[in-house]
Amino acid sequence: MQNYDRISPTAILVAAIRAKYTDLPYARDIYGVVKQMVKPRSYGRMASYISRFGKYFPRSTSRIVFLEARYLAVNSALREVVGNWSIVEVASGLSARGLEWSKNCQLYIETDLPDMLKIKSKVLEQVGQKSGGFPDEHHKLFPLNAMEYLDWESLGSEFFGGEKMNIVVVHEGLASYLSQAEKDTLRDNIHRFLVTYASNGLWITPDFYTYGKGQKTPMISFINSRIESRTGRKYHHFASDEQVSAYLRQGGFDASCYSSSIVFNQLSCLKRLDLDRGRIFKIVSTFKTWIARPV
Repeated sequence: MQNYDRISPTAILVAAIRAKYTDLPYARDIYGVVKQMVKPRSYGRMASYISRFGKYFPRSTSRIVFLEARYLAVNSALREVVGNWSIVEVASGLSARGLEWSKNCQLYIETDLPDMLKIKSKVLEQVGQKSGGFPDEHHKLFPLNAMEYLDWESLGSEFFGGEKMNIVVVHEGLASYLSQAEKDTLRDNIHRFLVTYASNGLWITPDFYTYGKGQKTPMISFINSRIESRTGRKYHHFASDEQVSAYLRQGGFDASCYSSSIVFNQLSCLKRLDLDRGRIFKIVSTFKTWIARPV
C-alpha cells in the first residue's frame, strides 16, 4: 500500500508562503502556531528564495501567486453553494477555510491523514480560541485517505447516513502529487461517494492545472525537485484542459472550469512581492478551477 504521509509536510510550506506573502484570513496565526510545534526552518527559506527570483523572473513567483489565487478561486465557487450545503475538504492540511466557512454552511468537515489531523486539531484549538471559530458544532475533523473508498464509506456513514444532503467536495494541492492511476481512483471514489450520499453533489478543485512548454522556469524546476525529494513523489500534471475534461467525463462527471483571473484584483501577494501586474495577470489567467457534477 502506498504511504501518502510524506505529502502532508508540504502543507507547512504552503502555510509559510501564505503567512509571509498574503493577507489570507488566519494565515499568520496558523503558521505562528505551526512554527512552535514543528520548527519548520527550511520552509521559510524556500519561500524567500522564490520571492527573490521573482523580481527578475516573474514566472518564478507563480507558485506564490497560485497558492493565493487557488484559495480565493475555490472560495468564489463556494459562495454559489453556501447555506444548505455541507462541505467536505479533502487533504485540508493547514488551510483556514474551515474556520472561514463553517458558520456559512450546514456542516464543514476537514479530512486528512491521521498525523496531519493531529497537528491541525492543535492549530485549530489555539487559533480558534482567538477567533471563536473552533470548536464549532458545524466544523468537524475526520481521518481519511482519499485513495481508500472504505474511508469515504466511513465518512458517509458518520455524517450523511440519514437523509441525503447537498454535498460539495473540495481539495487544493492534492492531485498534483498523484499518478494518473491514483487520479483515476480519487475521481472514482468522489463520484461514488457523491452518488451514494448526496442529493446534489459537486466537486470543486483547482488541482488540475496544466504545464505547457516553456512554463517551467529553472526556479520552478528547482522548487519542484526539492518538494519531490521530500515527498518521495513525482509531480504529475495534465497537458491540456481538453485532457482534464475527458478525464472527468470518463469518470461520470459533467464539468466546466473558469480562470482564476476573476480573483486577480483580490490578490494581496502582488503588493508584497512588488510584481508587474500585467505580466502576472497573464500567468494567473492560466490557472483554472474545475467544477464537476456527477451525471
